[in-house]
Amino acid sequence: EAKQSRTVKGTKAEDKQLALPDEAGPIGRRTVEKGWDTYMLNARRQAEDYVARLDVEHTAPPFIIVCDVGHVLELYADFSGTGRGY
Repeated sequence: EAKQSRTVKGTKAEDKQLALPDEAGPIGRRTVEKGWDTYMLNARRQAEDYVARLDVEHTAPPFIIVCDVGHVLELYADFSGTGRGY
């Protein structure tokens, strides 16, 4: 699952996916905004929801990885196989 949190001129980033990089403005710059943490927490919750929806006989994965490409990689581990201790 991939998300793009950067918006272009107040529009959703998905609306401008085909724009050339020079039209979209600087890429990869981060500001200190509260929204960034919210995006990362939402991505983690989404991954945990995927694990919760696995079939009962399927063991939960030992890792959940949340990534903002080029900026941060968050690794959560649960070796119990229950998917409840990330």
